[in-house]
Amino acid sequence: MNDLNNPMATTLSRQVLWRGLVRRAERPQDFLPDLAHGDIIARGEDWFDRVVRLGTLHVRDRVTLQAEHSLRHDTAAGDGYPASTLTISIEEPEPLSLFVRFVYQSTLPEHTPPGSEVDYVAYLKSAYQQMDTEAIATLRQLAEAGELD
Repeated sequence: MNDLNNPMATTLSRQVLWRGLVRRAERPQDFLPDLAHGDIIARGEDWFDRVVRLGTLHVRDRVTLQAEHSLRHDTAAGDGYPASTLTISIEEPEPLSLFVRFVYQSTLPEHTPPGSEVDYVAYLKSAYQQMDTEAIATLRQLAEAGELD
């Protein structure tokens, strides 16, 4: 997240990074404005349930928060997609050297079965990686604009 070798680059604190990751979970429309809209339907001390609308697809999940450390998205299976889990964690091997790790788990096979016309597993992995990269770029923009202070 932070380029400690570039004095011109904006350095994000762990707290600002955390607020950005929580904002992404609470308001996916800020990160995918043409694609997603989220509604929180229940909330507890360290969790919330939400419905994310992606066009006509409505995805329900529970987001569990471990303050300034990780967010876990447990997605219920729906029509046409399996249950899955996304864990987003902040790692800090040394002060201000921040990394964000995205770990996806689902019942999808690790590789597309032989004979499939489309390598959908590789496509999904690529789409997830692009979405996560764009989310971090948006988070940095929000932070630099002072919207995560």
